[in-house]
Amino acid sequence: MTADISTLKNDLRETIRRRLNAVGAETVTAASRAVSSRLAHLASAREAKCIGAYLATRHEIDLEAFLTAAARRGCTIVVPATEKRDGPYLWKEFQPGQPLEDGPHGIRQPAVPGHLDRPPCDIVLVPAMAFDPSGHRLGHGGGHYDRLLAETPGLRVGVAFDFQLLPSVPSGEHDQPVDLIVTERRLITCRGGPAADSNVNSTINNEKTKTKKNVPPAAARRRLP
Repeated sequence: MTADISTLKNDLRETIRRRLNAVGAETVTAASRAVSSRLAHLASAREAKCIGAYLATRHEIDLEAFLTAAARRGCTIVVPATEKRDGPYLWKEFQPGQPLEDGPHGIRQPAVPGHLDRPPCDIVLVPAMAFDPSGHRLGHGGGHYDRLLAETPGLRVGVAFDFQLLPSVPSGEHDQPVDLIVTERRLITCRGGPAADSNVNSTINNEKTKTKKNVPPAAARRRLP
């Protein structure tokens, strides 16, 4: 990554971080409810047998309601976890209500030993500092999620507040894009994203039709310019 891109990313992270710190608990709750509802209407999420997800921090969309419903129908849920601060993130199985612990980065993770090697995820729900319409993702800067996503199959769905959607996000060669983005206001089919996996591309195209049947047409049509 060039110094210019690195500087742009760090400046953008600071801007978004200030916006996130200003978001109140009621706004987080309302947005989380709206995003969970949109995911419940997304066929790839509703029908998934294995979902890669995340356990939200205070300033992230909380997917607990959606994940609880998915677990109740027998879906396997996996979330990122690591044993040491400079170690890789791996997937651990998550059951709603199970004991959790703070990981080395202060992010909650299952308090159970062991991990799953390359779980067969049908869909992966991905948080970020920011996204753009092409699916580029700005993370927190450690590269942990990019390395994990590179090893994980499945449709990648970015999850964010609507203000985290930007016209453009700086991206390097190792940054992993997403295929769809869901916010409290809209669902976006990304113009970029992985092109090598024909199954993923087919799923994205199918979602355009399925989504129109399950959400209000205006919401299905909304896109960033």
